[in-house]
Amino acid sequence: MWFYQASQVLATISVSTECWTLLETSFNIDLRQLKEKT
Repeated sequence: MWFYQASQVLATISVSTECWTLLETSFNIDLRQLKEKT
C-alpha cells in the first residue's frame, strides 16, 4: 500500500515539475518579446 502511495506522490511531483517548466518556458518567451518591443 505504501508503495502505491509513494508512486502516486512521485507521479504528482514529476507532473508539477513539467508544468513549472512549461510555465517558465512561456514566461521566458514573453520576456524576450517584451524586450524586442521596447
